[in-house]
Amino acid sequence: MTVLIKPHSNNQISHDYIDFVRRGFSNPRKKIINSVSMGLKIDNNEIKLLMNKTDIDHSLRPQHLTLSQWGNLYKNYKKIYVD
Repeated sequence: MTVLIKPHSNNQISHDYIDFVRRGFSNPRKKIINSVSMGLKIDNNEIKLLMNKTDIDHSLRPQHLTLSQWGNLYKNYKKIYVD
């Protein structure tokens, strides 16, 4: 019997995701809503709706989000603004 080990393609982190997170940290001393809004140049109200949809407290700072929260925020951002 031969076992073939093949990595999942979803294990790769996209450059778009990395860019998204970098923009989210563009102003790390600001709250996440302002940091993401300024980094992506999207209105605060739209970012607030995006965060509500993702169940993220918009009063947090970027460094307080988990990797899972960043991933979910990016997925919802992509659905609305990219796809």
